[in-house]
Amino acid sequence: MSVTAADAANNTSKATTVKVSDKTPPAAPSVNAVTTKSTAVTGKAEANSTVTVTVNKKALALLLLTAKDNTQ
Repeated sequence: MSVTAADAANNTSKATTVKVSDKTPPAAPSVNAVTTKSTAVTGKAEANSTVTVTVNKKALALLLLTAKDNTQ
């Protein structure tokens, strides 16, 4: 992010750059029902997040969501 200041004559200062860190974890994803006959795991997760499907401590799927995606 950059921040500037301007006076009444609209003279603008040089920009100061500030790095902003996102330290808040996303909410837990919501997952639709899964059965032994399911061929996919569906649900919703925060945009721009990574969703990992894990069974018996083994990662089976890794999904990288964009701003427009939901897990499917």
